[in-house]
Amino acid sequence: MPRIYKYEEPPHPNPLTYDTIEVSLCMHEKVAQRIKQLRLKNGLSQEGLSHLAELDRKYIGIIEKGHTNVSIQVLSQICEALDISLSEFFRGF
Repeated sequence: MPRIYKYEEPPHPNPLTYDTIEVSLCMHEKVAQRIKQLRLKNGLSQEGLSHLAELDRKYIGIIEKGHTNVSIQVLSQICEALDISLSEFFRGF
């Protein structure tokens, strides 16, 4: 005879909820906006920043539009090109 299982809600909700995802997207967008803000403050074009950071110009555009996750390595290169520390970058949030 087949067993019948009753579904019960887990005692703790899934930690990855829409709220968590929205926070992640907000942070993702904040990083993109902060890069663009600092680039413009320094009077740099995307091409100028890409040259200083040794990244492709198109990649800078993709980053600033928030279409990709930025690794710490890439963010470090961008901060170095903008002559700021990572801690200073995040202080602007």
